[in-house]
Amino acid sequence: MRSLVTGLNGFAGRYLRRELEANGYEVYGLVDKAAQRIDVRDRDAVYAVLQAVRPDAVFHLAAQAAAARSWKEPQETMEVNVVGTCNLLEAARQTVPQAHVLLVGSADQYGTLSGDRGAISETTPLCPKTPYAVSKCAAEQLGEVYANAYNMNVCMTRTFSYGGAGQPRGFVLSDFAYGIAAVENGVADSLKVGNLDSERDFTHIRDVVRAYRLLCEKGKPGEIYNVGSGVLRGIRETLEGMLKLSKHDVPVEQPPSKKRPADVRGAVCDHSKMTRLTGWQPKISYETMLEEELEDHRRRLREEIDMQNNEKIFMGGGWSSR
Repeated sequence: MRSLVTGLNGFAGRYLRRELEANGYEVYGLVDKAAQRIDVRDRDAVYAVLQAVRPDAVFHLAAQAAAARSWKEPQETMEVNVVGTCNLLEAARQTVPQAHVLLVGSADQYGTLSGDRGAISETTPLCPKTPYAVSKCAAEQLGEVYANAYNMNVCMTRTFSYGGAGQPRGFVLSDFAYGIAAVENGVADSLKVGNLDSERDFTHIRDVVRAYRLLCEKGKPGEIYNVGSGVLRGIRETLEGMLKLSKHDVPVEQPPSKKRPADVRGAVCDHSKMTRLTGWQPKISYETMLEEELEDHRRRLREEIDMQNNEKIFMGGGWSSR
């Protein structure tokens, strides 16, 4: 089966590629004939790729995916997440209308549910609290429109938080991991954090991309599926769990600059709809996810430090051996 993955070189995209190839898919990215990445906001370029690849399956991962960044760059968030999705759907409609299309959304679309501590199902009313969440709601509604109006095989996810080795900074797990590694290596005096009273449902990225493959194969047109572990973790608990993995004393600070205009508390995922359809269950433990995040950022920071040291040696008058 031929598949096209937007955001192929991103965090989730790299894991999805391995998942798809391990299951017999040919995988293509959103690139032009010169192998240059294409911006999903470029309508004509997106159309040209769909026309050339003619995929049987399309996984739409490309997005401005950071809720915090969406406060600083709301227009870009809307352009990438809404206009980009529209461009992809329209290109698919014109070139491969029978293709299976998966649009990846976010649990942020649910927003804060006051007083409700139960699991969140796909029938729970949406209450987006960030520009990012608004953009994902709009993209999802576009998916429903194309599925219903054009009889396209489009389904959508609302994906809860995830992590694993390779996650870029700007997300809670990766920021904790990098901050701890920075203190361990003497790059920082303390770990600076934001709100620790919120909660998240975390899933390992390998489990998440397995869910994406299964949903693209078995998901029903126009339907929405939650993807998450079904276990709610406090952010304070998550930080403490990662701190226990360090042998150093890591001071923690909460500067005002780390606060957001609005911070969603989070809720636990009810993934029973997807599980009934596909048999999916998360397999990789929460503890493994934390360990992989921390070790990955330790490795990356050591590489950065080694590179900087090598540059200093070179600038000082030539390479020397140590």
